[in-house]
Amino acid sequence: MALTHIGSKYDRELADEASEYDLIIGGHSHTLPEHAVEENGVVIAQAGTGTDQIGRFDIIVDTDNNCIDSYTWHTVPITAETCPRNPAMEQVLHR
Repeated sequence: MALTHIGSKYDRELADEASEYDLIIGGHSHTLPEHAVEENGVVIAQAGTGTDQIGRFDIIVDTDNNCIDSYTWHTVPITAETCPRNPAMEQVLHR
């Protein structure tokens, strides 16, 4: 897996050049594609810009072949319902 900040165009180029990756989670271009894409067998996703949402992958790994068997990807909006406040964490952050 690679976490990048090179933009979606270069994430695709990286997937074409680097066969050791199964998954690229990218940033920089601030794109919010409707679906994850596959390039050269590598799954690529981005989650937009700012803090309005976060991307979520649910991945099933084929442990016999050491690769992704299947996945789902979608964005989760950052709201009070999906991300409730955590008073204990807030105390740690305010120290």
